[in-house]
Amino acid sequence: MLALTTLVTAAPLDAQAQSCPSDKVCFYIPPALPTPPGYTVDWDLSLAASNGTVEGTYQIGTAAAVNFSTDTSTPVNVPLSTTEGVANGYSTAERRGIFIQANSDALNVTRRLSVGPWQSSSSVKDSARALGTRFRLAGYSLSGTNTADTGFDHVGIYAPRGGTVSIKAPPGAALPFWEGEASDTVTVTLSAGQTYIQRTRVTSGSACNQDITGALLTSTDAVSVTTGGRGWGRATTSVGACLNTGGCGDEGEDNTVPTSGIGTEYVVSNYNTNNARSTVIVADEAGTTVSLNGSLVATLAAGERHYFRPTGVTFIETSRPAYVYQNAGTSGCEMGLGFVPPVSFASAIVNTVAFNVLGSGQIRMLIETDKIPTVTYDGAALPGSTTTIAVPGKPEWSVLAFASAAGDHLVDAGGDYQLGLATGGSGTGLY
Repeated sequence: MLALTTLVTAAPLDAQAQSCPSDKVCFYIPPALPTPPGYTVDWDLSLAASNGTVEGTYQIGTAAAVNFSTDTSTPVNVPLSTTEGVANGYSTAERRGIFIQANSDALNVTRRLSVGPWQSSSSVKDSARALGTRFRLAGYSLSGTNTADTGFDHVGIYAPRGGTVSIKAPPGAALPFWEGEASDTVTVTLSAGQTYIQRTRVTSGSACNQDITGALLTSTDAVSVTTGGRGWGRATTSVGACLNTGGCGDEGEDNTVPTSGIGTEYVVSNYNTNNARSTVIVADEAGTTVSLNGSLVATLAAGERHYFRPTGVTFIETSRPAYVYQNAGTSGCEMGLGFVPPVSFASAIVNTVAFNVLGSGQIRMLIETDKIPTVTYDGAALPGSTTTIAVPGKPEWSVLAFASAAGDHLVDAGGDYQLGLATGGSGTGLY
């Protein structure tokens, strides 16, 4: 049976698109979720330079551009508000995103909900990595309801040059799936610089049948996408179950990449997250096989997913390019959602990452084994409690596990690496 498509039409296309100048590195950040009724929260934008001094501008919505300058010792944290970088509502085309132009690719950008019970963070990729026309989405494990305006997954969109975007529900999803829509597909036409948030239908109880994971987003022009959700309860030992088990509510989202940026080899680590649905592999193509530490565990159709909870460092290999998303945090169930990049070590001589930690943090650093002696933390040797873990089946790769206190920090090494940071503060978790 053919699916109906609901078309949401915004204003006519603008004459002036938000293109990235050839001499700049740009970031396009979809807006944060509106705050649930009865809660007070605060957002911020963290701008940290990995090398030297990075200068540029950030423009929030329709406001004038603001100059910034940041270096490795002084990350810039920009306070946001309900009218700055935060959506006014759902299913509405508006101008609520953040547009950043920088003079260097050494800028690390994070948009965070930093204060309050609904903490989350989105690690923003530059436009060369983030912009695309085809994406597979992922939801958030805490998808049950509790307080008002919770219990849903969502996707946020920023259209620098405008375009028509279609979002199709995951294979086999029960309808109605999207809030306010009877069809399995929502289509929206955006003008240049507009943003849009679509969420799943809010359901009461703990059925968790509105999981956006595997949904397909396509666009006629390149867009930047965040994906995740906000909810309550946590998964139990059954991977498919999601129950309200008490005071365990949060939100999680991340800025993802198009299908052109995914791969076939991934490494994930266990944090303190006690959640059976913490990690998911999402196939973009039919016939995608999934192996964990060398053992075949699934063969997936397009849009299908395989959930598992890593009990240690885990090597994921797929026969065709696929997505990997992980829910993680420092407490048992409060956590954030992160897009996990495929393993790809560039021939970097020195690679530095500057970042700000809210609360206490746990770091998992994937690096080539022979580069471990070159790693420093805040300019000194790694903490004495650091653990080195070999990647199963890949002795040439290792994971360094160590704790990080609150504040501004630097990690550098004489080679390329991936760094995962799970944090927790005020009882909530970010990843």
